[in-house]
Parts: sequence; structure tokens; C-alpha cells
Amino acid sequence: MGQIFFTKATIRGERPSNQVFEHIREVDQSLTEISRVLKPSGMILLKFPVYDTFREDHCGIPFAHRVPDFMRLKFTYMFLVRAFGLGHNKNGRKIVDWVKDYLVYFKEFLHYRKISFYRRKFDGFNFHFERVDNSYVAYRISQKFFSLGNSTVDNVIFKMLSESLMKRFGSVVYLLRFKK
Repeated sequence: MGQIFFTKATIRGERPSNQVFEHIREVDQSLTEISRVLKPSGMILLKFPVYDTFREDHCGIPFAHRVPDFMRLKFTYMFLVRAFGLGHNKNGRKIVDWVKDYLVYFKEFLHYRKISFYRRKFDGFNFHFERVDNSYVAYRISQKFFSLGNSTVDNVIFKMLSESLMKRFGSVVYLLRFKK
């Protein structure tokens, strides 16, 4: 990854990053660039899957990113689960071709890491990071069904439930800003 085409400290306000960090091999290099272009008052919203999640979001097979690639175990697991109808982006491909394509994709383009890894990295780059899964879940619910009031979103139980759901079945959502 090279430099982003912005001069130093030009990004202000809140900028989203949706499903990108799991594709980044060199996290330090990316965080260096974010640090360089983000204004001191700016924020970045990051939504990305982590190793800790149950569902692998790219292929839709539960635990596919956690199964070790040992003696074709991952291939066999994904083949069987896909044969039972799970998974997405099938495009009429044979199951064996679909699994082979995703195994290449996993190896070349996905780098799943634990939440603790990202916490250490964010802290090391002087970022204050805050989990905002509850706000994201409330936003998505309001887009599809009905609006939730602030008292619900800020409720401790709602926060715990939304963090647990996002972590286990989707992604984590962090708001990063420089420490003061």
C-alpha cells in the first residue's frame, strides 16, 4: 500500500470504512496513513469482521475463516456446508469450484485478526477507539423498521446485546479519533 493522495491532516469530520481492514496485510502502514491524513479533530468509523466472529461474511459459511487449512480440512468443511445450501455468491458454479475459488480468496486477500490485535494497534498509533456497535445496530434497525430513541441506544443491555451480536454474527464497529 502506498500513500493516500491527501496532504497531511486534510480529512476532517467522520469518514466511514466498511469491510476493508480484513483485506489489509500491513495494518501499521494503513494506520500510519490514517494518522497522517486525519485532522486532529477528525474521526474514522471502521466496520470490519474479525477472527472472533462466527459467520464469515464474504462466503457466508459459519466459521470458514477459523477452520485450519490442514490436510484439506477447510476444503472438506466448506464443501459439506455449501452442499447443505449455505453460502452466497454462488453464481451457478459447481460446489467444488465455488470452494476452490473461496480458498484462493481466503489465502490471498483475507487477513483475519482478533479484536485484541486491533486494540493494541489502535492504541499504539495514539488513537482513542470506541466500540459503537449499538449506534450502528440502532441505525440499521431505523433504516429497515422503526426508529429507536436515544434512551434505548444508550441502554447498557442494548449495548451489550448489540456488541455481542455484531461481534459474533457480523463485524465490529469502531470509532477512532486521536487521543487528546
